Amino acid sequence: MKKLLLILVCLCLIASPVFAFGPAIQAVVGASSSAGCTVSCTGLTLCQDFETIVEPCTTCTENKAAGAGTETWTATTAVEMDYATSPAPLHGTQSVWVLNNTDGVYSEFSEATEVWLFYRFRPEVVNDSASLIYLKNGSTALAYQSLSSPTGKMIIYSGASSGTSTATVTAAEICVWAHWLKGAGSGDGTYVQYFDECADVCTGGVCTRPASPDPAAGTDGAWDSADASATRLTIIGDPSNEIIVDQVYLAVGASEPGFWTSICD
Repeated sequence: MKKLLLILVCLCLIASPVFAFGPAIQAVVGASSSAGCTVSCTGLTLCQDFETIVEPCTTCTENKAAGAGTETWTATTAVEMDYATSPAPLHGTQSVWVLNNTDGVYSEFSEATEVWLFYRFRPEVVNDSASLIYLKNGSTALAYQSLSSPTGKMIIYSGASSGTSTATVTAAEICVWAHWLKGAGSGDGTYVQYFDECADVCTGGVCTRPASPDPAAGTDGAWDSADASATRLTIIGDPSNEIIVDQVYLAVGASEPGFWTSICD
């Protein structure tokens, strides 16, 4: 009888989910439902997939992805917030299209120290260097990213300094991770980016951040004392350029967000 009970206990343990073999479900802070990915905007300041925005949008209060609260976005007339013309959408059913515009679309939040960011974009027309994402203190730029033409290099700017990527961007969908950290003294404020074609980093419903930043870092002490308490994230296209953007996720503070390593595709 004791042997029989022992066999039954062993069988129960093997059948238990704790001891089950096979791929585990990966919990990733993100905003889309994919196989092996848990949908959550918890802890994110911005969590936008642009699925609920209806034109015209001058100032819109829109649902966060996965229905987790709302966000306010302000757009200009040269921005289409519910763009679905091929090659859009980049994700879901619609994306944001920014055309020949220096103001773009933006959302404001409060943070004075540290910002974590993910977004995906596709360059459609780049006749000149195209700015992509700005972090601003009101109208003053803290850090930003741009795409150079005709080299196809990604450039990051932190104050007066800049860094140029080794890799080039083609006319494909690009996944970008970026981190801005305000410095405590001269010369130690930093801004780094990681990027690659989404097709190369996304598999099985999950996009995984590349192992190394490209370029290594952008550093400039001139912006260390900048007050980022009223920070603005701006998606911008610049004159004569067209870009499509989707899945904008942003977190603030010292804690590394879940999307910093991987995110739902």
